[in-house]
Amino acid sequence: MSKKRKDDSDSEDEEIDIKQHKVIFLGDGAVGKTSLILRFVQNRFDPDHKYKQTIGLDFFMKQQQLNKTKQAVLQCWDIGGQTIGQKMIKSYLRGAHAILFVYDITNPSSFKNLKQWKIFVDEVFKASDSQPILALVGNKVDIEYQREVSEEKHNKFAKKHNMNRYFTSALTGQNVAPMMLRVACQLSGVKVTSTQLETDSSAPAVAAIHRFGEPVESSPDVEQLALSSSSSPSSLPSSSSAQSALPYSKGTWKDADLRAAMIDSLKDKKDAKKKKKKNLDQTEKKNEAKSKEDSHIEKTEEQQKSEKCIIL
Repeated sequence: MSKKRKDDSDSEDEEIDIKQHKVIFLGDGAVGKTSLILRFVQNRFDPDHKYKQTIGLDFFMKQQQLNKTKQAVLQCWDIGGQTIGQKMIKSYLRGAHAILFVYDITNPSSFKNLKQWKIFVDEVFKASDSQPILALVGNKVDIEYQREVSEEKHNKFAKKHNMNRYFTSALTGQNVAPMMLRVACQLSGVKVTSTQLETDSSAPAVAAIHRFGEPVESSPDVEQLALSSSSSPSSLPSSSSAQSALPYSKGTWKDADLRAAMIDSLKDKKDAKKKKKKNLDQTEKKNEAKSKEDSHIEKTEEQQKSEKCIIL
């Protein structure tokens, strides 16, 4: 998609090229995928935030100015760590332009499990003409003293699978903005400059955030839009400006894979809620049964004591 703006200096129309790119964040739970995306999109990290496992898929967007004539809208797909092995992983991965394999440098198993994530990616793209850009991201370098995955192993894995290599900290923000800028520039065919890397290039960008299944202030009910069979790209709300880059804008919803993934994710979340309620109900029933059993035992003991007293 593209937008034209008028240049005040020469009063000529200058075309701004705006491209959307689907960027997948893969990896085990608790490695910091969501925190990395929030650091990139909002430049924030909540140290008091209690860890909340991503169920299925969460979706974030951010628009970046790459140079005078090019902008990139990064669709950041936050795949839940428990998704590995599920059928829906294929619909999530399909059509990805870049895939970031994220692990926790203090957790060796999160690094080891990347092999399985890579197998899923290979299966999805083995017959595809266009291959996504791959990157290996070692997160939580703010606690380097607890590192259990060496840089040597990191570099060896990245080289073997032809991946770009990054070390980040969602907590401090270290290398997050430069990493995402490199990804955006590589996908857009733009040469990244040292000046851009030294500054926070994402500062003027506009971000639109939506976690599927959760309400969005002043926005249409995206869950209803996703599940409504009558909804079509032409009937969905459109963005009046490319700067809005909303996840439910016409430009984004033309992606059938996104729509399918959203529906799958919403079903995942609902199933998870049902499962949680079922577990709570079962626990409640077990506690109630145990309480009755304890009460029965007490009564039986009292009766036995009473009988002994009578005999005596």
